[in-house]
Amino acid sequence: MKKEAPKPNLSVMKGVKKKLKQIENVLFPTLKEVFTKYNSIIKDANTQKQLFDLGQDANTTSLGDYAESTKRIKIRKRQPIDRVTLKDTGAFYENITVKASDTEVIIEASISYAKWLTKKYGKDILGVQNMFLKDFVLKYVFPELETEIHKIIVK
Repeated sequence: MKKEAPKPNLSVMKGVKKKLKQIENVLFPTLKEVFTKYNSIIKDANTQKQLFDLGQDANTTSLGDYAESTKRIKIRKRQPIDRVTLKDTGAFYENITVKASDTEVIIEASISYAKWLTKKYGKDILGVQNMFLKDFVLKYVFPELETEIHKIIVK
């Protein structure tokens, strides 16, 4: 005689589905909170690590080279001449903000000539390269999400 397979325990499945729904409900608010709380880390990745240190946009594309006349000015200011950094007075960097909404993170610059810079160098000068984003996710996002998920699971 053939044994029948045991019937699934529907209450367990309901419980799992409920927990998954609760996790889903905290996902975007937690992301918004993390990006808001640590927006200076994102700004630093954009301005210091990418633009200044590497002279690249969010797609790892070089911003190019300075003209010889600009290099002489940069030398007098003791600034790098081997890459375009978009840092002259520091005002552009200072006016970059990182804002998190429920569904996205927006990096923008509020200084008057930002439109000219994005037109010349591309909109991706206001963005974060994948390597910096991965680091941010590992150091800041995952721990916060883990804490929130743990709260749900142990309820």
